[in-house]
Amino acid sequence: KLAKDALPNVITIAGGVHPTLSPDSLLETDYIDGFLRGECEIALEDFLDRVSNGLPYKETDNFAYVDDGKVITNELKPLVNDLDTLPLPDKDIYPYFENSIKMTTAAPFFFTRGCPYTCTYCMNQSFADLYNRKRNFPRYRSPESCIQEIEHVVEKHHKDIEYIFIGDDIFGPNLKWRKEFCTKYKKRILEKYNKKFMVLLRVEMCQNEETLQVLKDAGAFRIFFGVESGDEAQRREVLDRQMTDKTIQKAFDNCHKNGLETLAVNIIGFPGETEEMIKSTVKLNQKLKMTSSGVNIFYPYHGTPLGDYCFE
Repeated sequence: KLAKDALPNVITIAGGVHPTLSPDSLLETDYIDGFLRGECEIALEDFLDRVSNGLPYKETDNFAYVDDGKVITNELKPLVNDLDTLPLPDKDIYPYFENSIKMTTAAPFFFTRGCPYTCTYCMNQSFADLYNRKRNFPRYRSPESCIQEIEHVVEKHHKDIEYIFIGDDIFGPNLKWRKEFCTKYKKRILEKYNKKFMVLLRVEMCQNEETLQVLKDAGAFRIFFGVESGDEAQRREVLDRQMTDKTIQKAFDNCHKNGLETLAVNIIGFPGETEEMIKSTVKLNQKLKMTSSGVNIFYPYHGTPLGDYCFE
């Protein structure tokens, strides 16, 4: 609204998970001219070219807009399978240093796209459905590309960086990729700059100690796990997280054995959740003896199975 009031002829667009899964949200406002849905590096470039040359921008692939009270969604460009064809992110055109490193002492990175699991509160399966994929199987940048991106940041800001945070939904489910990344990280980041890293893993990946030993050797110091709920039935039937308390406990125990810090993240407020279920989440966290924990309040997102269930 501020942009439209100041510049009535400006074109305003939005992208991301919410516009991708819920294009009908365009009907809720007069201040956004359209959404770019899905993966949009190529589509955004096309959109900007059209605007610059005075061409009809609403014909851009991935674009969604309102016409006569109805939302029109254009065809989606295919997903980028070879992520190395995209350039390294330019971290100087937005306040990456000021808002991330300076405020938190952590340098965040994202290297893979997708997650093969089907948690009902998450966008991954809905994103896969949008692109007619069975699951949102991860696509990988090459380990060399990832290390180069870290090097560019660490060379410039190493005095202000305490650690590296790799925020991929799941870090390196592909064993070959993970081993190559860890080998390069150890040599070019850990040994040269002494910067350790934190990753997100599923507890199922940590039932033996080999994965954790490789990560620890490369410079990992903390593993981030989504525990979400301490109630097995709720995890299985409501969240589609098919893991037992025993599986979760073993992953945390293996981390502790290998000198790795742990972060347990939980969610409360799922539909049908009782006070006793929340107490079971607290009790499970106590048993895990994690280094630190966090709790989020469930929010139903349009376009996710559990979100749509709540709105219905």
